[in-house]
Amino acid sequence: YARRRYEQNNAGWAGLTQVAQKLHVIHPNVPLMRTEPKQLSKEIHLLFIGRDWARKGGVVALRVAREALRRGLPLRLTVVSTLSHDTYAEHPDAALYQADRELLALPNVTYHQRLPNPEVLRLMHEVDFTLLATAHDTYGFSVLEGMAVGTPAIVTNAAALAEVVQDGVNGYALPVQLNSLGEYAQMNATDWEVWDAFYEHSTQQILERLETLLDQRATYQEMSMSAIERIRTKHEAQQVGAHIEALYDQAAQQAL
Repeated sequence: YARRRYEQNNAGWAGLTQVAQKLHVIHPNVPLMRTEPKQLSKEIHLLFIGRDWARKGGVVALRVAREALRRGLPLRLTVVSTLSHDTYAEHPDAALYQADRELLALPNVTYHQRLPNPEVLRLMHEVDFTLLATAHDTYGFSVLEGMAVGTPAIVTNAAALAEVVQDGVNGYALPVQLNSLGEYAQMNATDWEVWDAFYEHSTQQILERLETLLDQRATYQEMSMSAIERIRTKHEAQQVGAHIEALYDQAAQQAL
């Protein structure tokens, strides 16, 4: 995704072809904290973390909790967010989100405005999925932190997230309408009906996958193991650090 952005931003520059040959895609790194897969809890526990809760999928998370109650699904949600409102990749009128904010009072929802980072990491150990049904994120680092402790993620397939989460393999990647860069195509919409439909469609997709998972619980352990393997092979801190050091060494040798 970063490469696509770079190439689009520099389209028409005479030096682009030459510079593009030097580009290396290096994914963010985290320390791997778990090597054994997790088992699905009796009551599926979801975790949403994000200051800009509407943009990052907090609306979707709360609607999932509401619908789970209606359907009698064993599900609970923990939200960690200041509920900040921004006009970027969400509807500009904060008042339109009031009904969704009120869902924080649902009996299957636990809400924290803020938590220390060690407490957030502890939650990532305990929950079954991290949630990032986002309208736009450059990467989604919380997804990696969750995978590093064996926790699969539920995300949209926008931006770089589609490179990290494979649907049904190490989590669930919800298909959304994308533009040529791989971003949600309507993230600048100012029509509430567009946003409401986006949140509702993502909600229903998550519920469908979780209902299937409840009937096929053994597949969760496989997803957890795949999440661990994703970190081990693509993001493990020492491995990525060694790769970056090798690139510096190569550049230094070429400069001599």
